[in-house]
Amino acid sequence: VTQALSEMKNDGTAAGAPNDIDMLGVREKPNGNWNVQMWYQGTMRYFGTYSTREQAALASRVVQQRLKATSGLKLTAGEIKSNMKLAKNAVTQALSEMKNDGTAAGA
Repeated sequence: VTQALSEMKNDGTAAGAPNDIDMLGVREKPNGNWNVQMWYQGTMRYFGTYSTREQAALASRVVQQRLKATSGLKLTAGEIKSNMKLAKNAVTQALSEMKNDGTAAGA
């Protein structure tokens, strides 16, 4: 989690300009919020809606890091559910750290 946040600080994306990797699976909704969803284990998975682009970019980066290790493995439904829960918890932690650091616009 802190790795994703420090990477965004180091490459300048936490300051308001997420790069293409950070925006993987991020889509702006008509109401101005940002959704994060990605393919994982053969199904499109939803990882949340965020009020700013920067929050969604951080969520995307954290999810990518958390799920990367299992991307080529055949998992049971229980393992997938567990990994999804861990990824969502990691996003919550990262957003909390982002807010405490004051590194995101609108945080």
